[in-house]
Amino acid sequence: LLAALCVALRQAFAPFPNVQPISAIFFLLVIFEGYSFAFLVMMITMFVSAFFLGMSLIVFFQIVAFGCLMLIWRISYKLPFVLQILFVGLLSFAYGVLIDSVYALMYHIPWWTYALVNGFSFNLAHALSTIIFYPIIYQIFRRFYVEKNHF
Repeated sequence: LLAALCVALRQAFAPFPNVQPISAIFFLLVIFEGYSFAFLVMMITMFVSAFFLGMSLIVFFQIVAFGCLMLIWRISYKLPFVLQILFVGLLSFAYGVLIDSVYALMYHIPWWTYALVNGFSFNLAHALSTIIFYPIIYQIFRRFYVEKNHF
């Protein structure tokens, strides 16, 4: 169900380049459900949404890149809440740079022009949207998981 929600959210936010709440959801699932579950939701989301947004070899690299960043997050998520918000923003920006780097390698484009200069605004939008969505979705997850554990 969470993967279906993420696919729907990815579709809903498709008109807004790199503005999406699903990155925050993936990072929060690592905290509330564990890495394996979060990775599975992320992998299903990326794969299924690729049928709507375009399927290519890049989907494999998206899954690997975000999986690695989620693993880094798993090791370091016990930060104070404000630092968590900033760190997930940084990880979201890093995801964009990683994917842009793969594109640059695949299509033989100069890395610094494509991954850094051209992709900067898109990666910044992804980072800022994750920073905005993270505390909002955190409150929803916290409420759900606290209530879930009380029954």
